[in-house]
Amino acid sequence: MVLKPEITTENYNQLNFALKDFSNHWALLRTERYMACEQLATCVYDKTKNHKTQDYSVDVCESNNFKYNVSRAKLLTFFNDLERIELQRLEE
Repeated sequence: MVLKPEITTENYNQLNFALKDFSNHWALLRTERYMACEQLATCVYDKTKNHKTQDYSVDVCESNNFKYNVSRAKLLTFFNDLERIELQRLEE
């Protein structure tokens, strides 16, 4: 790796840990969003398919839509946090 000769072993290990943590968190957010999207799509499909046989006076997909929006907000927050870190790094 290019950085290895320029940083201490401790800093290299910290960087390695941070990158693994980033990758794990990103994968978790993607999985969460995928699951929320799949649940919402399934609910909307079922609602559309069964609209004549069931009373949908209350939106049965509301909680799934909320989960989807929360998962989307988490991704956007994560991107914003990364952008702030990058801006702080550039200012130093």
